[in-house]
Amino acid sequence: MSDHHSACLLLYHYGHMRKSVNILKFVNLDDQPDRHAFHHNPQNDLDLEPAFPDPELCVVGSADGLVCFNSFSRTDLDSVYICNPTTREYVKLPKAHGDRVYPNLVGYGFGATPLTNTFKVVRIYQEKILVQSGSDYYKSDLQVYTLGGAGSWRSAGGINCCFGCREFGQSLDGKLHWLVTDVNGDELICSFDLESETIQTIPSAPPPPVVPEDDWIRRSIGVLGNCLCLCDNTERTSLDIWVMKEYGNGDSWTKEFSIGAPEEWMMFDEMIHLVMDFKDGEMLFLFWNDILFSYNPETKSVTRVDVCEPYFSATVHVPSSISLETIFGAQQVKQINPS
Repeated sequence: MSDHHSACLLLYHYGHMRKSVNILKFVNLDDQPDRHAFHHNPQNDLDLEPAFPDPELCVVGSADGLVCFNSFSRTDLDSVYICNPTTREYVKLPKAHGDRVYPNLVGYGFGATPLTNTFKVVRIYQEKILVQSGSDYYKSDLQVYTLGGAGSWRSAGGINCCFGCREFGQSLDGKLHWLVTDVNGDELICSFDLESETIQTIPSAPPPPVVPEDDWIRRSIGVLGNCLCLCDNTERTSLDIWVMKEYGNGDSWTKEFSIGAPEEWMMFDEMIHLVMDFKDGEMLFLFWNDILFSYNPETKSVTRVDVCEPYFSATVHVPSSISLETIFGAQQVKQINPS
């Protein structure tokens, strides 16, 4: 992500049960080789309340101006929406096969093919297979919806891995990536090629996560300097950043940074995600869904970035004026704030 052009930081601010909100915030990025800065104008915020009165949405991803949402609302469970915040258009996709009913899980990814710029949503329906020996595992079916295509979901193949339901696919060079667990409980990275719709697994970063039974693994995948990276704070003592220098080569994983906790607010008991890297070398992280902070590798300093109240998600977004009507047709498209 070294060249962001007119990219901004898209924050979906949903608040919490006692103070729920439903707002998209656009934080402009002034990203220069020797400095960077954030600029937020509240007048540009987009209130999603008229279209989505129940603020239980998750941002699956942003690609070339379009944003994919997944609904967790009880009245709208597992619905998928495509939105262009610039044109304020949105479309609800048809339901896919396989209900999100425990112990089965559902995961998602969203991206565009680099050659034809075709937008695709990937839904992973994970069915838990119960084995008498106790070695239960997940059988996952990758379902694909092509925007502007046949108007239906189709299966792109399966893999016996668990994707979970909290992580969304990270896009790199036309492929989506998830941290997964295979039938033996080993961690891998599942890669899905959006162009060819082929599935492969590549080695995850060492060391294999080992945690006590009453604890959990805190590892997340991201993109740093056009390479896959992995954030690991499982041991709670530091945030370790591993980088895969050569794509697909497990031996090329290198621990690039180990970040301590110099600030009282910075704890390692929750998930930490890499949001983006800047031209000056700093990196922006999201701690849980509460705090944005940047890390300067030269000075080894951590700085809190206060641009939004808790709770929110964050993703890089490049605004576009592309109309959803050109993809779906006028009859399917709705407006968030109709005039």
